[in-house]
Amino acid sequence: MRSRALLVLALAACDRPTPLVVCHNANCAEPVNPEADDTIEAMRESLALESDGRPTIDGMELDSILRDADNACLFAHDFDQLNPAPAIESANELAAFFARTGPISYGDRPFRIELELKASTSDVPLKRHTPEQRMIHAQCAWELYSILSESASANGRTIEVFFASFSPELLAALVASRPEITLAPVAYSALQGIPKPLDAETRPLDDYGGLPITAVEVHSQWFSDAQYEAIRSRDLELGFFMFSATAETFAQVEQFQPTMVVTSEATLFRRWIAW
Repeated sequence: MRSRALLVLALAACDRPTPLVVCHNANCAEPVNPEADDTIEAMRESLALESDGRPTIDGMELDSILRDADNACLFAHDFDQLNPAPAIESANELAAFFARTGPISYGDRPFRIELELKASTSDVPLKRHTPEQRMIHAQCAWELYSILSESASANGRTIEVFFASFSPELLAALVASRPEITLAPVAYSALQGIPKPLDAETRPLDDYGGLPITAVEVHSQWFSDAQYEAIRSRDLELGFFMFSATAETFAQVEQFQPTMVVTSEATLFRRWIAW
């Protein structure tokens, strides 16, 4: 059924969109296995994907979490992930990828890195971290940025780093602690997923007022025309994130033309773009 639906979409398309294909949760090899999200093993497998003799992806999403018990900064998708690696290991892995020979992305645009900072604490869902904890988390994120930007510079790679979060407060901590010198371009992105009352994590764009966000990344299957108009009225870049793509997902990409898709199915998306 999916194959027939995609074929209909492909035949109907006049101008195929060419969004950046960014690896969701550092885990975009197929078949999709969410249990491998934000693990070093899945990240290595994803970085090894190839299409037409080049890397399949144009970028990578790395998640970070600040653990309550000891304020450890971890490479993890949620707070109950078993044996998460320190966040610095994910940056070191990607830095080593920049040192390899050959291209690091499918296209010629800068390799996009999305550093997502998770906002909630583990003991009480959606309880916000303290200002001190947010600053610790922000400093961790800047440490990851430093590793990535220095490796890119040393190896002649062009990258861009987007700091993303569902939490305006975390983005504010990032802005406040930004170092004076940054080697690679830096941007900030709001995240919007499943709307209230189904989920309490998504915040309205007005909550990001005063922050220098330049992009909004939305869940492709929970995206409305009203959201689109709000994003465009603020002249913000639009990105989609998703887990398993459907025929509706591809139709949304064709309609709204996001700059990037953050996907768990990188090979599928790359084939669709090339179709």
